[in-house]
Amino acid sequence: MDNVKFVVKGIGGLSRRNLEIIGTRKEHLEFGLLYKKENYQKFRDSPLRVFIRQNTDEIVICGSIRKWYFGKYNLKNLSRNEYKNCICLIAEKLGIRKRRLWLCSVNKMEVSLSMYLKPENRFILLSFVEYKHFEKIRYGNNSLAFVGDAYGIKMYNPLVKNLNEIKYIKTVNGIEKVKFVSKKRRTEILDRQFILRCELDINRINKMDGFFRKSVNCPMDILRLWEKIYISFREKLKDLTCYTINESLQKEFDLM
Repeated sequence: MDNVKFVVKGIGGLSRRNLEIIGTRKEHLEFGLLYKKENYQKFRDSPLRVFIRQNTDEIVICGSIRKWYFGKYNLKNLSRNEYKNCICLIAEKLGIRKRRLWLCSVNKMEVSLSMYLKPENRFILLSFVEYKHFEKIRYGNNSLAFVGDAYGIKMYNPLVKNLNEIKYIKTVNGIEKVKFVSKKRRTEILDRQFILRCELDINRINKMDGFFRKSVNCPMDILRLWEKIYISFREKLKDLTCYTINESLQKEFDLM
């Protein structure tokens, strides 16, 4: 589980102790929610946003709960128990009743899974040809998406993005300077490691077919139907059309 959009109504009061305002618009205020790991990064860098709609008792929580829980560059998959802890922690930091958050509306959600494959299989994305009638969008050799009206399928190597963004502080002649991972070091890491991340990006649950539209309405439904959601995700991946790939990679993909 990764990116979500929760709409919470009936909010009487909201604790702003763990929030920092990022932007203002006529219809809402935008806040960054402090990371689970305090002082990990600035509010502005938080992958989880809270929008307070003006003149209403409604807030919108959107962004990556997985990155918020583990850290921006952590590639770990969120387990069912970790998801449960994450939702409770968000409610605690916002100062709202857990029950109200568990039973709020889910407008968008992203089901995701990372697979660690052998480095020689890093060109697997080139083998995927089409997915149903969806529009195919390719970003070089490291990212691919099939986009439909209600949902899309995304596949990419998250290491590429992370290595391009990660910064660290290096002291040179007593002066602290912000540095990025060198091109040589990035190439060395990518030659040794390959991670395939697959995502089912649902942007309109009410337009989805069968299971998701009928059964997934609130965060509690996600917890209750955790295994069925991932089974449905794997079923949708079976509709991908691809070129013949080697036998060892086929076995790894089937084990997903």
